[in-house]
Amino acid sequence: MKASIIKLFPQDVAELIEELYNGQKGIVFRLLPKDLAIDVFEYLPRPEQEKLLFSFSDAQIKETLEEMSPDDRTELLEELPAKIVKKWIALLSPEDRAIAHKLLNYPDESVGRLLTPDFVDLRIGMSAQRAMKRIRRIGLDKETVFYLYVIDEKRTLMGIVSLKDLVLAQPDTFVKDIMFDDFVAVSARTDQEEAVSIAQKYDLLALPVLDNEGRLVGIVTIDDLIDVLEEEVTEDFHKMAAITPAEE
Repeated sequence: MKASIIKLFPQDVAELIEELYNGQKGIVFRLLPKDLAIDVFEYLPRPEQEKLLFSFSDAQIKETLEEMSPDDRTELLEELPAKIVKKWIALLSPEDRAIAHKLLNYPDESVGRLLTPDFVDLRIGMSAQRAMKRIRRIGLDKETVFYLYVIDEKRTLMGIVSLKDLVLAQPDTFVKDIMFDDFVAVSARTDQEEAVSIAQKYDLLALPVLDNEGRLVGIVTIDDLIDVLEEEVTEDFHKMAAITPAEE
C-alpha cells in the first residue's frame, strides 16, 4: 500500500485520505515519507488538518507545524481556539515561534495574515554572479525565485529583479542595473481583497509586502490570493442566494 501511495501526487494522496474513515487517516498519513507528508498535509482541508494534529503527539505537532509554510501555518492557527494556539506555538523553535506571533498579530483579513517571509532578497551592491550563488544556496527553501527583491542595509525595498533577467545578465553586472524600481507593493495592513485586485490589475505572481517604514517584511503569492478570491466569490454567491426569492 505504501509503495503505491508514494507514487501519487500530493493532491491525490490528500483526496484519498479525506475519503478514509477517521481511524484510518492517521495510519495512512504516518506511512508517508516526511517530505511528501508535509505537502499532503497542506493540501488537506482545514478540518482534516485539525483532526490529524489532534491525534499527533507534541513532537509530531511541532515537526508538522515547523515544516509548513508560514502563511499556511497562520491560516491554520487563526481558526483554532486561543488556548490550543498558545500551546502549539510554544512547541515551535524560537525562530518559528517569532514568525507565528508576528503574522497572527496582523489584523484579520489583512495581507499580513497571508504573507510569507520565505523569499530571496539581494543586496543592492551585489553582482549578478554573487546573486546567483545566493539563489543556489537559499532558493530551495523559498516560496518562489521568479522574483528577487533588492534591499538596502535597512531592508528598504529598492527594486525587483526577475530571475530571467538575472540569468541572462553578464556575471559582473550589478543587480541595481537590471532591477526595475517602478514596482507595485502593498502594506502588511492592506485588505486582502484589495491585494487581489492589485495583483489582477498588474498581472503579478507575487506582491512584496512592506511595513510602515517601507521595509520588506515578506511577499504574498498568487496562490494565496486566488484562495482569497475564491472565498470572496463563494461569500457573494451565498449572499445572492439568501436574497433571491424561492421559486414557487
